Amino acid sequence: NNTNGIVDKPYNLTIGSNQDLYPLIEPLTDHPIADFTYSPSEPVTYNLIKFNDTSYDPDGYIIKWFWNFGNNNTSDLRNITNKYLDEGSYNVTLEVTDNYGVENKVVKQITILNSKPITKFSYSPSQPNDVKNVTFFDESYDNDGGIIKWEWNLGDGTILLNPKNPREISHKYEDNGTYKVTLFVYDNDGAINSTTKDVIVLNVKPTANFYYRPVNTENLLIIKKEDVKFNDNSIDEDGDIVRYNWSFGDTITSNLTNPTHVFEKE
Repeated sequence: NNTNGIVDKPYNLTIGSNQDLYPLIEPLTDHPIADFTYSPSEPVTYNLIKFNDTSYDPDGYIIKWFWNFGNNNTSDLRNITNKYLDEGSYNVTLEVTDNYGVENKVVKQITILNSKPITKFSYSPSQPNDVKNVTFFDESYDNDGGIIKWEWNLGDGTILLNPKNPREISHKYEDNGTYKVTLFVYDNDGAINSTTKDVIVLNVKPTANFYYRPVNTENLLIIKKEDVKFNDNSIDEDGDIVRYNWSFGDTITSNLTNPTHVFEKE
């Protein structure tokens, strides 16, 4: 056989006429080899899957592609993305055609897993303190089902499992500090997901206040060189006041709780 398709063939000589016969025979063409890959290797619902054609043709080139993803979606692109809304097994078929019109196909079964729920939450106020409640709002959702269970770990030893209103809870922290708050959610297919945020609880500033009265008179009029009693009337909502710093406006200071002071000048 010659590569040009011309071959010798046995023949009979006809007397009186010498003839040589070289019939033209079209060579057989090889089928294209259909194949593809996909990623990720363990796809889940609602996530895009990338399908990559890896087909080739031994004696030509591929000119046509046709995908059937097994979920009523098709495409004639060479490389394509597709997503599945339901978990399960799907037969993906890729059919290719080469420049001679010869076709071939490959079928692969892919398994689509249940996607985890998306876990999110926010809280208010954005800068909570240890006097007022913090309200937490669940913003989680599940693309391929529904959330059926919630668990809040508020970081101070408080754990709330399926509270009455799991999407909005309130909590008061007894002390300032940083608390790791974690929300776990479970969907109707048994998948679980969680998210954690650092919640910084601030200390509430004390409220400074005082009153005064001359020691030796009932009149509030202060007379120079007379003792004046200053009484602290400050409060701290979330703790105790532990230090005082008085300044009397005449360069004299004191760190007593309730000091007495004499003004030397009017």
